[in-house]
Amino acid sequence: MKKIFYSSLFLAIIACSTLRAQTYISSAIVSDANWTVANSPYIVTTDVGLFPNITLTIDPGVTVEFDNNASLDIKGTLVAVGDQNDSITFTSSSVAPYEGIWDGIQIENSQGGNANFCYCRGFYADALVEVMNSGPSDTIIIMKKSRFSNNIGALINYDGLSSYTVILDSCKFESNLSVAVVFGNYMTVANCSFINNSGALYSDRINPTCSNCIFSGNGGTYTISFAGTITGCTFTNNAEGMRVWNTTQASDNIITGNTIGLNLINTTNIFAGQVVNNYICSNTTYNASVALWGNSNISGNCWCTTDSAAISASIYDAYDNGTLGIVTFMPLGASCTPLGETTIAANSATNLPHSFPNPFSTSITIQFNLNTASQTSLQIFDVNGSQIRSLFQNEILNPGTHSVNFYAENNPAGLYYYVLSCNEKAEVGKMVLVR
Repeated sequence: MKKIFYSSLFLAIIACSTLRAQTYISSAIVSDANWTVANSPYIVTTDVGLFPNITLTIDPGVTVEFDNNASLDIKGTLVAVGDQNDSITFTSSSVAPYEGIWDGIQIENSQGGNANFCYCRGFYADALVEVMNSGPSDTIIIMKKSRFSNNIGALINYDGLSSYTVILDSCKFESNLSVAVVFGNYMTVANCSFINNSGALYSDRINPTCSNCIFSGNGGTYTISFAGTITGCTFTNNAEGMRVWNTTQASDNIITGNTIGLNLINTTNIFAGQVVNNYICSNTTYNASVALWGNSNISGNCWCTTDSAAISASIYDAYDNGTLGIVTFMPLGASCTPLGETTIAANSATNLPHSFPNPFSTSITIQFNLNTASQTSLQIFDVNGSQIRSLFQNEILNPGTHSVNFYAENNPAGLYYYVLSCNEKAEVGKMVLVR
C-alpha cells in the first residue's frame, strides 16, 4: 500500500512540475509592469491598453499569446528586448492558428506610444505592429534582430503624412500574406530579409531608405515599391524585382532571376543618375518594363552584356507599346566590375577575393590571395542563409594566390554567397547563378 501511495505521490509531483505557469491579461495596464519567464505565457484575452507614460517590460524567453481578435494597444512604452538565446514570442493562443486570428500590437503615437523590439518573433496577427496615427516626430518603433512570419501584415505604418521615425535592422519577414511592411515617411530599413511574402516593402514617401537587404521569392503585385532610396540590395526569384517611381534613387543593387526586373511606374521623367550602377540581368520576362507614360533614363547600369540589341530586347517600353514612356539605357555603367568583388581590410591576412565569371551558369572560380600562412575556410550559402557546400574547412594554406572552383550543376538559379574565413576574419561575396 505504501509503495502504491508513494508511487502515486511521485507521479503527481512529476505531473505538477511539467505544468507551466500562465498569466491572463484582461484589463488595462495602468502602472509599470514587468512580464517574466516565471509567469509566462501571458495570455491576452481581449483588447488591452497600456496607458500613457507607463512602461511594459517583457523579459527574454517570455511568450505572449493572444486570444482570437485580441490586441495590445500601446499608449505608453513597450520594451520587448530578448537575447540571442531567449527570444520573445508574440503569437496566437489557438491550437489551430492562422494568419489574422488576432489583431496585433497597435501603437497610439499621438498619445506617446512607442515600442522597442529586439530578438522577437511574431506570428498569426492581422497587423502584427500597426501605427495608428501621425503623432510627434520621435523614433517610435525600433525592430532589430527579429523574425515576423505568417501574419497578414508585419508592420503597417500610418497611411498619411507623418514625421515619426521607424528603424528596422537585421530582421526577417517571411511568408506574410500581404505586404510585409507598408507606408512610413521616415523609415530606415537595413540588413533585413524579405522571403516568400505576398509583397515585401512599400512606401510612397521620398524619405525612407532601404540598404543591404535581401528580397527573394516574394509574389503579389510588387516586391518593393519605394519612392525613397534603395542601395546595396539583392532581388532574386521574385514576381517583380524593384518598382521604380519618379523620385526613387536606386544604386548598387543586384536584380536577377525575377519575372520582371525593374518596373518603371513613373508619370514624370526618371533622370540620369537616379537609377545607376545596378546589375540587372537574366530576369525571365523583361529586365525592365514601363507601366506608364513617363520617360526613363536608366543609363549607367550593368546588364551582363554589352550587346545593345540584346539589352533593348529585354526592355518593354514605347518601342513595344506606343502609349508608354521611352527607356534610355546607354551608355552602360563604366564601373561594371564582376559581382562579388570586394576588398578585405589591409590588416587582414587576405586581399582581393574575386569570383569569375559572375554571373555564371555552371561553375565559378573564387580567387583570393594570402599574405601569410593562414587557417582558412570557404563555404557557400543560398539566399536564405542555408549552407549548401563547404569547399574546405580550417585548412592551413600557404601564402600566395589560391583559386577554388564551385560547381553548381544541381543548384537552382539565383543568388548565392561565399564566405571566406581567415584567421577569425570573414569576407562575404555575392555570386549569381543563371540558367
